Amino acid sequence: MTQEERYKLFRQIMWDYNISPEEVDAVLLGKAQKAGHYTLQALLVKLLESYSWFTIVQLFPGEELRDLITDDVVKKIKSKALQTKYEFVQKRLQQITIDKSKTIVSEDFAQFFIEEDNLFLKQ
Repeated sequence: MTQEERYKLFRQIMWDYNISPEEVDAVLLGKAQKAGHYTLQALLVKLLESYSWFTIVQLFPGEELRDLITDDVVKKIKSKALQTKYEFVQKRLQQITIDKSKTIVSEDFAQFFIEEDNLFLKQ
């Protein structure tokens, strides 16, 4: 995903706030603590509630997603159905042993869930 595409997604979720896509990206990249009043955890919840799994995996490397999708994040998702999906995702991410010498491309990571569990995590 290009930076321009990332910024477009960030503008879409922040349409009602005066928060720039650059500020959002800085938080997601660990370069800032907050974008407006949004912490990393709050931004992640907003992204999970707004976009499909296939979009999410393009925003974050697999290793990062494994660490970011925590119990606290999942519990803050408003939709119970979406919570259930991400509880499943969280468990599967924890089961994956990632070889640190290889980089998992987002498409391969998303495909893992389809092939292994035959589950499409679309909203």
